[in-house]
Amino acid sequence: MDANPYSAPVADPATEAPPLNDPEGIRLAYIGHEASVKSVGTLYVLGAILIGLSAIFNLWVMFSGGGATEASWATIAFLAIISALQFQVGSGLRKLKKSSRAIGAILAGIGLLGFPIGTIISAYILYLLMSRKGTMVFSPEYQQVIAATPHIKYKSSKVMWWFLGIVATIIVIVIALVLFAGFMESRK
Repeated sequence: MDANPYSAPVADPATEAPPLNDPEGIRLAYIGHEASVKSVGTLYVLGAILIGLSAIFNLWVMFSGGGATEASWATIAFLAIISALQFQVGSGLRKLKKSSRAIGAILAGIGLLGFPIGTIISAYILYLLMSRKGTMVFSPEYQQVIAATPHIKYKSSKVMWWFLGIVATIIVIVIALVLFAGFMESRK
């Protein structure tokens, strides 16, 4: 029995962060997490665009014969505010702004209520934003590391871009079909 069970744990050198005087090592250690956070920002921006389109569609329906009620105005205002907030947070996450990190965590916390898929996705977003790596990625020191290493870029998979392109195409087609169906219904 040579190990003391009451001694402080010893850090594993393989999982330790590179020293702060090695910007390239730091960037390489955190670039995957940085890319994931920026991807969450992109998802928030896409969500903001879809919610904004929903607000515009509701406005269009209201003025094309759906009738303007207080509830419809409240719905449109709510959708517009959520869209603007999500767009602000998403663009801030893409730029790794610390203020967007806190608001993004609040939005992800609310998203935990969307059981089961929303819970899983929001838990992952919370991990990305609030973990030790997330704290480092949003720190001023990491901003200096990014400025010192502009030549280091994250390499994403071509398969991922094809997948995102197919999903985006399907979303655009569905939106176009819904708008076309609404247009045809209003002409009757």
